[in-house]
Parts: sequence; structure tokens; C-alpha cells
Amino acid sequence: MASGDGAVAVGGNVAGSVLTGPVFGASWMPLRMALKDPQTVFDAVDIETFTGREWLDQLVRAFFSSRKCGYVWLEADAGLGKTAFAGWLVKAYGYISHFARYGGGDRTRVALQNLSAQLIDRYSLEELELPTGALPPGADTPEGFDSLLSAAARHARKAGEQLVVVVDGLDEAQREDSGLPWGLPSTLPPGVFVVGTYRTGMPRPLVESPALLLRIRTDDPRNRADVDAYLSRMLAEDALAARLAADGVSAEQLAEQLAHRCGGIWVYLRYVLEELRLGLRHPTDLDDLPESLSEYYFRQVMRCSESPDWSRLRLPALGVLAVAREPLTPDLLALLVGADAEDVRPLCHLYYRPFLARTKTTPRAYAIYHASLVEFLTGSRASSHADAGGEDRERIADALHAAAAAAHSRIADYYLDQFGGLDSGLERLAGDPHAAGVDDSYPLRHLAYHLQAAGRAQDLHRLLAAECAAAERSVNVWYTAHDQADTIDDYLADLAAGLYEAEQATDHALAHGRTASTIGLEMRYVLITASIYSLTSNISIDLLAQLVDQQLWTPARALAHARRFPEPEERCRALLALSSRLPVEDRPGTLGAALEAATAITSEPDRARTLAGLAPHLPPALL
Repeated sequence: MASGDGAVAVGGNVAGSVLTGPVFGASWMPLRMALKDPQTVFDAVDIETFTGREWLDQLVRAFFSSRKCGYVWLEADAGLGKTAFAGWLVKAYGYISHFARYGGGDRTRVALQNLSAQLIDRYSLEELELPTGALPPGADTPEGFDSLLSAAARHARKAGEQLVVVVDGLDEAQREDSGLPWGLPSTLPPGVFVVGTYRTGMPRPLVESPALLLRIRTDDPRNRADVDAYLSRMLAEDALAARLAADGVSAEQLAEQLAHRCGGIWVYLRYVLEELRLGLRHPTDLDDLPESLSEYYFRQVMRCSESPDWSRLRLPALGVLAVAREPLTPDLLALLVGADAEDVRPLCHLYYRPFLARTKTTPRAYAIYHASLVEFLTGSRASSHADAGGEDRERIADALHAAAAAAHSRIADYYLDQFGGLDSGLERLAGDPHAAGVDDSYPLRHLAYHLQAAGRAQDLHRLLAAECAAAERSVNVWYTAHDQADTIDDYLADLAAGLYEAEQATDHALAHGRTASTIGLEMRYVLITASIYSLTSNISIDLLAQLVDQQLWTPARALAHARRFPEPEERCRALLALSSRLPVEDRPGTLGAALEAATAITSEPDRARTLAGLAPHLPPALL
């Protein structure tokens, strides 16, 4: 990929020197790439059915009003609604947030990138002289995040606001030297509050700022009252109400039984209610429900294992569902499992339905509803089979763990085979870059992740290095596929995954006194990343518009490119120029982004001039 003069060739383009300027550094990345959309969490926890928890909200807000800063720790067992409450706080109050379910290779880096990006996006941090539209180097480190948090806090105080950060799933985070998950600071600036949730069993984080510990317990009368309110709401729904009426069971009687049998565990209630709604369980058949959630999972899987198609169909389907990064349609699930779609559809529509969240899109797609079931299926938490004991439990645990591990490679190989295989240099994809758009471009977003999760670092490096001849020169196949699909940000994420694996290999080699041959690979990924950003400076705004007008670039591709302009004034002008070339429904969002860029200009005269030029084009809602 490197040319003789030190420039880097990417997808048929050659960028100039990348050893100067803010782009040299692995942590420099677009804000929009670092930002995580909490809507995915809202959908996953079914935020629309959120019920109760007024007492928790009151305690949290009372702490905010009585302290200058501080931490609120929310501790609870699995399935008691920690993520739902955290999601509700973010939805209701617009707090900055990070959720453990976002995942990623280096989980602390992903969290700090997300939180830092939100701080930069929400507050004007001119005094730090940040590269606008991007994360600065160091923003993904505890020290860098601390500096950004302090700067953002100053802006919040000037505006008379409190800065609240919600972080969910601290028990799933990596621990830093400070001892705090996600690299959070022990001492918070004035006006800053952090609400953090974690599972019972994790030691309470020790901090120097004021702290309040709140616990949700199954036998807490307040939790019981919330459960009663939730059951009353759910059992009044048409489908359940009709089923209860047909079976001659009163809603009050069933609610009392469910509250007792499920022990106040919210996700357990959700599963059983769904079983009742689908007719998989009779309203009078509640006596055999076990007391613990993990035992409930075990019995359900044990029942499935007795089916003749367990090894061929049901087990691999569970494995794929457990590791998939997005909801899957039944037809796609069948392809990834290697089974007939007619056999897979009943799993999604009926037998596994109580444990699945379903999208509102058409065709419907399905994903595992709760993190505790993912942990049970993958064996990613030691307590996943806490009630273990006996040959059956060991057999089931081993089978589930193996199926989940195999699913990563199964998914990766399915797409690699479609692209012609790594041994051929992805020859089919090289011949048709648009082939990567299969299954709504799932492989462009997640193929690198599945290779990484399968422990196939060398195959990940081969994917990122595959080249083909084009116009008497070599071009990168994977970059070209992303370029054609207008998903360069996802390609940058793949480079970050490759860089992470190379860094890990380098550290391991040095720790064992061996030569670190992967240092060159690290540099290669950094240089390729930097070259992509440097391309922005080589395309003027006029040329960008002409590329769209001549239909050489799609509006979406040009828009993605415009958002990567590092200077806010240029970014504003580029977005404004493209807005008239976009579909009508996309223009308000683009003009909103242009307005954000204009307000981020640090020079007051330049900002005023840019805003004056932008104002006539803004819809009334943005004025």
C-alpha cells in the first residue's frame, strides 16, 4: 500500500505526507464515528413499556440538588432493570451516556471515545483548540477524558447547568490503574455527576468525590410495587387479556402468582408473559417455574436439547443469535446456520420468541433480548451457570460455549466465501465491490469484528491487506468495497480493530523478550488511517458538488465526505452546498449539522459571517 515517496495509496488514490498535522495518531477519528446512538438501547430494553422507578428518580435527583458533584452507584442483580432505568434517564433528561452493550475491542477506549465525543459535540471547547469534527489525540485515555470533562464542566456551569453522565454496566468494563471502570476520574469537577450501574458482586468503586449507593433488591417493597404496576399494565393488553378471559383466569390472580414465582426479577416476568401471550405456557401452569433466572434459562435450553434437531438446528441457531451484532431476519439466520429457512422461522416466530426482541422494520428481524441470556449462551460470565452441578449442566454449558465460539467463525466464513475467500484475495469482491452490500451491508459493518472475536487476527490482517490489480496498479479490496458503499467510517473502525490486534501482538512479544515484528503493521494501519483523513483536504467544496451533479458520487457518499472536513467553516459550507442536492427529507438534518459546524467556529467574526450566510437557508425549526 505504501508508494515509493512515502505516500500511502488507498483505493486508487494517493495522499501526500501524513507525518504532519493532527491526523497522525490512532485516536484521531471523526466524532460521528465515535458517537453511539442510545436509540439502539432504548429499542433493546423496550423503553416504551418502562414502568415505575419514581422512587429511584427522586433519590437520584435529591443527591444532585444536595451536592456540588458526585457519583450515584446503582447496584442490582441481573434482570432487575438497571439498563432500563439508565436508558430511561438518558431518554427523559438527555444525559450524556455510555452502555456496556455497545461492546468493541478495547472496551475502555470505545467508552472514552463515545463519552468524549458527546462532550465535544454538546459543548464548545474552543480553549482546548481541538480539531473540530474529530476526537483529539488522547481523548480515548483516562487523562484526556478528564481534561475534556473539566472543560465541558466549565461551559455547563457558565450556562447554569449540571453535567450528568450515565454509564451502564460497570461490571463489564475493564479496570484501569485508577481502579475505576471505563477510566472514570476519581475526583469530579464541580457541577458534574455520574450515574453508574453495575451488577451485585462487583466491589463498590472507591472515589474521592461524594458518592451515593442505591440498591434494587427483589424483596424491596418499592420494587414489588413497581412489579405490580408493570404486571397490571401488561396483563391489560388485548392479547393477554383475551387469553386470560378464554382460560377463565383473572388478571389479579395471575399477577399475584407471577410476582411470587418470578421473585421480582423483571426480565423473568417479561419472558413468562411472552410465553403466555404465545400460548407456550398455560396461565395455570406456573408452579414449575424455578426461583432463579439462570435455572430458568437452563431448563429452557435443556428442553430444547431434547429435540431431534438440537445439534443440527437449535444449538447453532442459539450460537449465531448470541454473537450477532444486529437483529437477523429468519432467512439470514438460516443462511448463517446452514439450515432451511422453513425450519428456522418457527424458532424466531414461536419457540425462541420469548427470548427475542423483534424490530419494527419489514421484514422483521430478531435479536437476543437480555444481556443475561447472551452471557448464559456464551459462557462469558462465570456466574452464567451459577446453579451448575451435575453432568447435564456441564454438558449444556460446554455445548453452548462451543456453539457461540463457532458462530463467530461461521458468520465470518459465510461472508468470506461469498467474496471468494482470503486465499484468492477476495477475488469476487475485487471484481464487484458492491457485493459487500449483501444483507444490508452487514459484513461491511461486522466482518472484521467476527474475525477478531473468533481469535483470527491473522485473517483480519489478510482481509485488510487484500489487493487486486486495477488500471496497472494495486488497490485495496476492502477499502474499495467500503468506498463504493459510502461506509468509510466503518472501514476506519476495521483499521482500528487491526491496529488493536497488532498492538496486542507487539506488547506480548516485547513482554516475552521477542522481536516485535508487528510494529511495522501498527505503523501501516496508522498511516492508512491518516491518509484517508488527508484526502479531505484534496477535494474542494466545488469539486464535491460537481461529483454529485455529474453522478460520479452519490449524495450520501459526498455527505459522509463533507462531515470529515476538519475545519468547521469548510464543513459548514460543504454541508450547505450539498443540502440542496439531497432528498427533501434529508435536508433538515444536514442543515442542522451545518448549523452545529458554524457555531463551533472559534473566531467570532468568522462565526458571525458564516451564520449570516447560513441563516437564509435554515428551516424555521432551526432558527
